[in-house]
Amino acid sequence: MNKRIGNGILKKFQETARPIIEKLKLIVEQCKEAPVAIITHNNPDPDAVSSALVMKKYLRHQGVKAEIIADEDSFSRESKVIANKIGVEIKPLKEFDKNKYKAVILIDASANQPNVCIRGVEPDLVIDHHDDEAPYESTATIVTLLMTALDFELSKELATALYVGLETDTMQWTADKFTEFDDLAYKILASLRDAKLRREIVQAGYSATYLKMLENAISRYFCKEESTVISGVGYIDSKQRTNLARIADFLLNMDGVEKVVVIAVIETEIKDAEGNVVCYEKFIVPATRTSTGTENAGDLNRKVFGANVAGGDSVKASGAIRLDTTMAKLIEQAEKDGNQETLEKYFRDILNLYKKKILDEQTG
Repeated sequence: MNKRIGNGILKKFQETARPIIEKLKLIVEQCKEAPVAIITHNNPDPDAVSSALVMKKYLRHQGVKAEIIADEDSFSRESKVIANKIGVEIKPLKEFDKNKYKAVILIDASANQPNVCIRGVEPDLVIDHHDDEAPYESTATIVTLLMTALDFELSKELATALYVGLETDTMQWTADKFTEFDDLAYKILASLRDAKLRREIVQAGYSATYLKMLENAISRYFCKEESTVISGVGYIDSKQRTNLARIADFLLNMDGVEKVVVIAVIETEIKDAEGNVVCYEKFIVPATRTSTGTENAGDLNRKVFGANVAGGDSVKASGAIRLDTTMAKLIEQAEKDGNQETLEKYFRDILNLYKKKILDEQTG
């Protein structure tokens, strides 16, 4: 890899990311005899999947066995193409046993957040860009510069996967917080990427489930107030959260739209540190998008949904707000009764509640 590209910025990165570099070296030293688990968030997007794949390849290159723990059914369509093209095995969540692993690396997520696929596990290393103070707009940036600093050569396939991860997380390079580190990662990856493979990844086909969700968002629940779109997709499988984000991206491309919030209700498994399902809980999940130069999406999410359960960056944000017990029980009963009319009413009540909060925040 050509270190002459942005050599000064790379040195600055090495200082900024020194704790990550040192912890990764320690994991390599201590884990020659036992495997390392690589975990990401519930619905791995290209940024998460590409970063996890590269980390697994790097550890294998260092003589360390590593396994990516994830539910492939929850992958976005682009993520599925990335995993299939690179051909890296993904270990199912149900087979996770924390006692089997010497170390755990958490990629593109923060420990014990609602969107982490396995909760209650203390990671030995976290590689993530979502902190407001982080000088990166994507985890692909961190991993790209980390591999450059460690002299690990990225193949065209890996570079292309990281390129797509960076591209999607920076909204095609338009994010307000596109930093000098993101720019350097872009230059490195652009010099290595395979244009044909990139097209295959980003042009992956749409599923019938996605199209049905999109139909709900643009007709059934659609509301536009000036430059703000507030919509919903109803009750969805937790594995479809990546589709929620894609729909928010789609709606932001409408003429005159600067702010989008799309809401769904999901039921998700709550697991203990051994990976056992403890219970099922319902969550309200928003996908928030804002145009570059307008309101910060992460700030909007925290104001409307709560700082402890929602967040994001300048143009993209998400969250998971636990549904209150009373409403959750009402929904569960309506589901058991097969009462679609009642379920529809409950969802519209939830959507209208947050619609008011969003519009009040906008005018206040």
